Amino acid sequence: MPQRGDRPPPPPPDPVPALSADPSALDDLLRDRSYVGGDGTVPTEEDARLLRALEKKKGCADEAHDNLERWRRHLNSFPEEERKKFPSVQRVALLL
Repeated sequence: MPQRGDRPPPPPPDPVPALSADPSALDDLLRDRSYVGGDGTVPTEEDARLLRALEKKKGCADEAHDNLERWRRHLNSFPEEERKKFPSVQRVALLL
């Protein structure tokens, strides 16, 4: 039972900076998942944020990262307005 003054645990670190810096790690993650956020079965705001971060970087797209390119093409198939409405990871967890 929480005591008065106890703080909730900190949220997990944001995966977007690390994944956008390491295309090979992202490609590995996407080997068995359709999306980055949540349980990988629905697109989330993490996916949209990561796509934006990768698009700002030049030269991170190449043929060596098949899973990453599949994910990028798939996310780009959603109109920008729809990507802005992707649910948060926390909201997805509540729905599952």
